[in-house]
Amino acid sequence: MATEESTIDPERVYRLPDLIDAAESTNPDTRIEWEKARQAALGVGLARSEYLPTISAVALGGYRRTWLQVPAGNKSSLTLSPSDSPGVSFPLPGSRHVGIDSFDLLPFLAIRWQVLDFGRSAGVEAAEYASVAANVTFTGAHQRVVFDVTRAYLRLSAARAQTAVARDALDRTRRIAKSAKARKERGLATTVEVVEARREVAQGDYGLMQAQAAEVAVYTALLATLGVDPLTKLNVATTLSRDLPERLDGSVDSYLHAALRTRPDLQAALATRSSAQAMVAKSQATFLPRMGLTGTAGAGWLGAKAAGAPWETATLPSVGAMMTFEWTLFDFGVREAQTEIARSRSNEAEQVVEKLQRQATQEVVATYDEVNANLARYRAASSLERSAAVAEDAVTKSYANGLSTLTDMLSAQKTRSLASAGKEQAFSEALISATGLVFASGQLGSADAVPDLRK
Repeated sequence: MATEESTIDPERVYRLPDLIDAAESTNPDTRIEWEKARQAALGVGLARSEYLPTISAVALGGYRRTWLQVPAGNKSSLTLSPSDSPGVSFPLPGSRHVGIDSFDLLPFLAIRWQVLDFGRSAGVEAAEYASVAANVTFTGAHQRVVFDVTRAYLRLSAARAQTAVARDALDRTRRIAKSAKARKERGLATTVEVVEARREVAQGDYGLMQAQAAEVAVYTALLATLGVDPLTKLNVATTLSRDLPERLDGSVDSYLHAALRTRPDLQAALATRSSAQAMVAKSQATFLPRMGLTGTAGAGWLGAKAAGAPWETATLPSVGAMMTFEWTLFDFGVREAQTEIARSRSNEAEQVVEKLQRQATQEVVATYDEVNANLARYRAASSLERSAAVAEDAVTKSYANGLSTLTDMLSAQKTRSLASAGKEQAFSEALISATGLVFASGQLGSADAVPDLRK
């Protein structure tokens, strides 16, 4: 909550670029994908670390008590040592049954280096492609946020326009009802006409309440898209309708080429396919030998004594090196199964790429056609609104002169209101579909990429 309060300024008027900036800092989807990209980048470092040696500190220790039979009159000593190394000597007492206590502590440093491993390079390659996939997935999440915020913003503008249309329709209906009442007082209208006018006023008031409720719902959806608390007070600017072009300027082929070249989900699938292919090579490398080098340096601290005698100790420095050669010849088919799984994942990734290519093509073509259809719809709705306004003015004058009925007046008013509402809805859907086309082609990187479709 503190982060949201510091990000959102209730006194500021937020336009679309401001809303997108706010969403990028508060929307959880972008933060989730960012963390995944960080994890993938760290995975590349882990894969490369297999080329480097490891150094560790190791300590071994133990305590033992044993019993020996010593021949009578024997005054010799006993030497204890690890393997063939020098050890610690201590005198033996004259008794026949002697208890021997001993301990050893062996601290040392060990360095291990995998000199030869044919699967390391493939592992690094797989990690690098996985990092690329995570990065473009983050880009895709960012573009999704830009699209969702733009769509929610345009829907809010459309809802506000619908509220304004409903309010204007209610005002005109009230004027009609007032005129009908005045005409009745002069004996030019009937009670039925007055009651009918009042009914239309009530209907208009109900329509306004519906439009306001829809506006609140769309506003709440915008807050959810931003990822902020639904109780946040946000002052959002409104996009007003304007003239739009008859058709899109660019061809569908240009959008298709852009989608196949830059669309994030497709680029991520291509990187995932390359990573899966590298994992096949890594699995195949398990059939080859590996070679490592191990070096140690340390000292052993040994101690021993016979029962009743003082401790005798010795310190033994040691340095060693060892070369290991490992070649797994038989493992009951484990490596074959792992390699087959890797091949299957590679085939799966290939199918995903082909699927996304077809899906991208279908989405771009469908959205392109939808934009042009919405532009044509907006053009028709604008023409209908102009005609309805002219018709309403004519009927109003005719009604004032007693040449038209109240029913004609109310019908003309309704037709104009419906035409205005249809025009505002068509304007919003034209901009949303145009934004969807840019998003489907993988080019919706920021608020600057949102099309305004100015004529």
